[in-house]
Amino acid sequence: PSSKTHLINLINNNDIDVVLDVGANKGQFGLMLRKEGYAGEIHSFEPVSDTFNLLNQASLNDNKWFPNKTAMGRESGEETIHITKSSDLSSFLNPNDFGKDKYEKIKITNTETVPVNTIHSYLTNNIDNYKNRNILLKMDTQGYDLNVFAGALNSLDSINCILSEISLIPIYSGMPH
Repeated sequence: PSSKTHLINLINNNDIDVVLDVGANKGQFGLMLRKEGYAGEIHSFEPVSDTFNLLNQASLNDNKWFPNKTAMGRESGEETIHITKSSDLSSFLNPNDFGKDKYEKIKITNTETVPVNTIHSYLTNNIDNYKNRNILLKMDTQGYDLNVFAGALNSLDSINCILSEISLIPIYSGMPH
């Protein structure tokens, strides 16, 4: 089966009723989940202002989809994000030489100081009875997933499934293999 089929089976087999969509970009993941029949809550996180506006539009008529204009990380605060030519490549990390050589769309066009929260703080303050929910944590943060994961450690026993986009060859400086 395709990775999408596997994901939907994972959601169904684990009775997932809350999806944390970290690095939501324009809402592509949430839209795919809805198209595939997922009816539970989606909490999407996108810190870049222009991209968040597109996410907000995608979720506008869905009362179980909650867009949040924040990044997720190891601890709460603020950080500077590098906005790239292609919105899905924006990152807290700088593109490395390999990334710059291979991807024209990774060119930094601007920066923005954005709020950063943690998964643990968000769950504690925003999801009623989160310890008894079935949660999927999806991370697509352009080399920053380990930081997001670190901010979830105190709630890890409440997260049923994790989906992380990883790169076999790092395209950002400081990105893990």
